[in-house]
Amino acid sequence: DNAILVLLKRMAEISRLIGLATLLIAIPLLAIAWMLASNLSSLLILNERRKLGLMRLRGVPGKLLGQSLLISIGLGGLIGGIIGLTLGTLIPLYVYEGGVLSWTTLSRVQGPLLVLLFLIVGLALVLLISRKLIRYATTISPLEASRRVAVSELSHARSGFAALEWLALLIGAYKIVGWIADYSLSSYLAAGEEDSSAWTQFVQAATMLDRALDFIALPLFVYGLVALLVAQRQLISWLLSSVTYFVGGKLRALSLKHMSLKPHRISSFLLIVGLMASVSLYPSIASKSFEDKALRGATVQVGSELHVSISPTDLVSAEQLEQGLGGQVQAIRAVLKERLAAFQNPAVTSTEYIFEAILPGFFFPGYGLSGVPLYLIDDPQRYLKNTIFEEKLGVTGKFSEVITELKGQTIAASPPVAAFWNLSAGEPVLLGADLSKKPVLVPASGIVGFLPGMPPRSISDRQSYVSARIDYLNYLSSTDAYLVGTMDNPRVANLKVLIPRILLLVRVKPDGDAQAIVKSLSQTLKSRPLEVRELKRELKKVGGDMFIFLALENMRIYLIGGVLLALIAILAIALTNYLEDRRTLGLLRVRGVSPVLLFRFFASSLLAPALLGLVVGLLVAGAAGFGLTNLIWSLRELKSVVHLLPTHLVISAWTVWISLGLLAVVVTIALLFSLWVFRRSARTSMTEG
Repeated sequence: DNAILVLLKRMAEISRLIGLATLLIAIPLLAIAWMLASNLSSLLILNERRKLGLMRLRGVPGKLLGQSLLISIGLGGLIGGIIGLTLGTLIPLYVYEGGVLSWTTLSRVQGPLLVLLFLIVGLALVLLISRKLIRYATTISPLEASRRVAVSELSHARSGFAALEWLALLIGAYKIVGWIADYSLSSYLAAGEEDSSAWTQFVQAATMLDRALDFIALPLFVYGLVALLVAQRQLISWLLSSVTYFVGGKLRALSLKHMSLKPHRISSFLLIVGLMASVSLYPSIASKSFEDKALRGATVQVGSELHVSISPTDLVSAEQLEQGLGGQVQAIRAVLKERLAAFQNPAVTSTEYIFEAILPGFFFPGYGLSGVPLYLIDDPQRYLKNTIFEEKLGVTGKFSEVITELKGQTIAASPPVAAFWNLSAGEPVLLGADLSKKPVLVPASGIVGFLPGMPPRSISDRQSYVSARIDYLNYLSSTDAYLVGTMDNPRVANLKVLIPRILLLVRVKPDGDAQAIVKSLSQTLKSRPLEVRELKRELKKVGGDMFIFLALENMRIYLIGGVLLALIAILAIALTNYLEDRRTLGLLRVRGVSPVLLFRFFASSLLAPALLGLVVGLLVAGAAGFGLTNLIWSLRELKSVVHLLPTHLVISAWTVWISLGLLAVVVTIALLFSLWVFRRSARTSMTEG
């Protein structure tokens, strides 16, 4: 069956787009996990530098030490990779298949070669990260290992903001700003048929590189931004001291001094918290912004909570419809106003109406000389007051301004009509002939991308729906040919047209019963509705759109993954710093520091960089989530009314709760570790490990 084949092709195309969207969300998680592993490994090596120095002092060869570390890291990476691949493959399939797993399904979803490739790539990354650490472990001198603060740690902290950090910040900023502003340098590169093959290949390579940067822009930007902050010593010291002042208590000065001795650890914790906050928050922001744009697209398409179409023959006689456009409008409007005045329903706040006239002599490709509709508004100001719209629906200006200009006896056109006839402001448009067969010319005033309340192209059954190769939001197409005018325009009074449909836009209170309203309205108007569209039902259709549903589900999945990664990362870095500070905490106990002050001392070293990292991560997550919404929508090849609307940054309750949850985790970790110190004596705490 051809319809099934078309449907399968459409599903495959959407699957490919969802795959790209998934990579856009997943790769930042992988890159940030890589940064976490690198920073965590570096801190662990610094923690164990005394043991490494003692081993070198006892005569252990550096080569043997390096080999043992390499084997340990390699085996750990191999075992961890196998466990991760197994759990990441079997558990989702087990849940999806309803508790039944078969080798056939497993091999189709995750082939053995693909699994092996993932394992090799993961192991290679682990070994790549470990090279620098192994080199450090095999070359550290016993003198450096015995220092309270390693020279290598100080030199690392003094490395500042180098070329690599500049490059990361610039690339990340360029891509995020490009997402928000819908801007790309590669769009200025074009290769024509007459251009050389070298230039064509260069353009293709530049376009691929520009698209590839989309996948790593977020971690690059956070890394560059945090490196820039850390490089500004006075600024970072002031920011940390402002938090320490409230948290550190009497030991605030000591806490600041302690943090200044180990800037590398503070910057690492700041980087990790910033990365984790951004990666756990931006999926929630992106998903809500994405969903908000889809729902707004459906809302402005309907134009009101209830959209009812009726036939004019239920209001006036057939003889009255044989007049010119002005006569038809007067006859229909008089009866409609009279019957609407008798319509009383406490749940209805207003009722607006639009007359749809079909132009028999207006040419447009695909319509021939008949079929292009002319939508007539009674009062532009009342229409704007009673209809749900957005200003961006206007192409040549704000939507409200374009509609208001119709009072000047002009008409507005859709973008396809304006492009085909090359219309500009003030240029006359030939609508057809009047009753005397004379041409009717009306000046154009503006272009509207979509008219709220305008009926969409109907798709009667599922087969035609599939054959149309469009899903719901593309069904809300902005490519229809239509014109918009006012009912009292004298220039179209004698135009020979037919009004086949009256569109009623009924504004309903949130608790209104749509079915009861439609029944009461049809009884009052003495007309059976041709079509009824309820906004709530239209919004539910948005959730059934394959592209939107899968994109949102992927964002929610990676939201969970981002939160788990954030919790693990914050706990791991905090534990590493705690292990290094055990001796300091033990000395403070010997000096008689109370548990409350000890908690405030340790908490300040965690909360100060954590709060700063959380603020940085939230700002970056907002920008990235906003930009990714635009980027993911741009993946759709077929455009709809949604693409006319601007993206709104939506901070949901989930975003707030996740932010508070991350902060609560840091406070809980600080409390537990500060209390954990008291499980043994101060002497044991200073000598253990």
